[in-house]
Amino acid sequence: MVAADDPTAMLYLGDMRHEAGGDEAVDFTRGEVAGHAWQIAACRRGLDCAAGSALMDQFCMAGMCAPSDLEAYIRAEVARRGGDVDQLDVAVDSILALFPTPPRQHRR
Repeated sequence: MVAADDPTAMLYLGDMRHEAGGDEAVDFTRGEVAGHAWQIAACRRGLDCAAGSALMDQFCMAGMCAPSDLEAYIRAEVARRGGDVDQLDVAVDSILALFPTPPRQHRR
């Protein structure tokens, strides 16, 4: 996934990590915060996560409507649930450090 620089795969990995749960304190690959971090990293690596994008439309159809982009939505949800947004930032930074090149433009 990193070698292919595939943000769609990153998004799905985030979905799987979020669902799997686990001990988030261990590393950036486990637990709910890790799942969210992979999703944010996918957006930062080029997945179209803007308000009004097909992805945000899918979230809305699943009952998670938001007037913002996916990253802002995730941050608000983590904070609302009493989660550690700083831990989320550390996890996102750890994931993004895996990529040696700058992100590509949004794919449509």
